[in-house]
Amino acid sequence: MSGTVLVADTERAELVVFRLDGQRYALRLGVIERFVRAVEVTPLPGAPAIVLGAIDVGGSVLPVLSLRRRFGLPEREVDVTDQFLIARTSSRTVALVVDEALGVITVPTAEVTGAGRIVRGLEHVQGVVTLDDGLVLIHDLETCLSLDEECALAQALEAQGYRVLSTSSGEEALRVIEDGHEPWYLLLTDVVLSGEISGRVLAERVRALRPDLKVLFVSGYTSDVTILHGLLEQSVALVQKPFTAELLGRKVREVLDAK
Repeated sequence: MSGTVLVADTERAELVVFRLDGQRYALRLGVIERFVRAVEVTPLPGAPAIVLGAIDVGGSVLPVLSLRRRFGLPEREVDVTDQFLIARTSSRTVALVVDEALGVITVPTAEVTGAGRIVRGLEHVQGVVTLDDGLVLIHDLETCLSLDEECALAQALEAQGYRVLSTSSGEEALRVIEDGHEPWYLLLTDVVLSGEISGRVLAERVRALRPDLKVLFVSGYTSDVTILHGLLEQSVALVQKPFTAELLGRKVREVLDAK
């Protein structure tokens, strides 16, 4: 018998720990994409109260959730020293505002205690780890948004009439286009991507499959115009960071309407 077998370590839990109002919280490493430094949050009309607004990350518009509001902590404005934790729920990718990222810890699962056994009323906490210097509360990201909040957020994000699918890499975006299950009309991508292929290579491969598909690049560098030389006249456009959600919406409409 040959092949590759993947075995999950169920005896240990890897947790990404962060600080919020003096208390340490954690999420399981598997749902985390990355941390980014705080930027200006664009208001998102119609979104539920837990949603502060939206930000652009790698060409994707992500809702920014307030864990302070979820946990009933004192509210304050997003500060330049804060960080955004980019994480995935079962239905979407979100940005969570945290005071400070503290790193990754690995603990035996036997040392993770159910939250209800320590303190009642923490329906958004999945478990608790006791360290030598205090407690770490493990947040259950799937309960962060209620069903009503999830529906309201989806309506707010699609208020401009677009169905949006976010992917984690150029390779994943290419697979979605190759599947051909949906009639996608526009590819929105950063010029620089994590993974094997760049934004330009992604656009070239996608347009080889779908010559009618429009492409809108996102970039924070003027030098990227040189990288895209020869593409910007072929139903391909560029929007420079920083931009608001409103400006991005207008640019998307402009590219879709272009002949």
